[in-house]
Amino acid sequence: MRKNTHRMDGWRHHAGLHANVFKSARMTNGAFSKFLGLSLQQKSAILRSTVLLAGSRIALAFIPVSNLIGNPPSAPDGHWLSGQASCDLWAISAVGQKLSCSCLCQSIAAIWSLRLHGFHGTVVFGSAKVGGEFKAHAWVENSSGIVFGDPRSAQYVRFPQYS
Repeated sequence: MRKNTHRMDGWRHHAGLHANVFKSARMTNGAFSKFLGLSLQQKSAILRSTVLLAGSRIALAFIPVSNLIGNPPSAPDGHWLSGQASCDLWAISAVGQKLSCSCLCQSIAAIWSLRLHGFHGTVVFGSAKVGGEFKAHAWVENSSGIVFGDPRSAQYVRFPQYS
């Protein structure tokens, strides 16, 4: 009799686990259906951005930032980014926020993406005192201004560039 009770409790526990799996699947189903509703260009940008963000997050743990950013290649500055480059920057921002990636992680992924598309950009570091609190931030600029990052980045005091 005791053995059957244990089996019944085990079954209830097992059934509860399945219920939790289905519940979480329903919660992510909305995000998945949104993903399916995107254009092919947006879907590929999301997938590329996920790989770039994961790579930059892992690289930040092992490689100095100066090596990750490197010297900018001689590439067109591009006041207007191509459609695919713009879409990739949008995706890096969207995926980066979902994955809680830091601004530095997102900026490194953005630089890598720009270079993949043949554009130039520089990671800029800055700080500001917001509401009595010290804040640091990273964003990407080229000669036309801020190409990736919070538009309020201009409020931050830029750190000197280093090589």
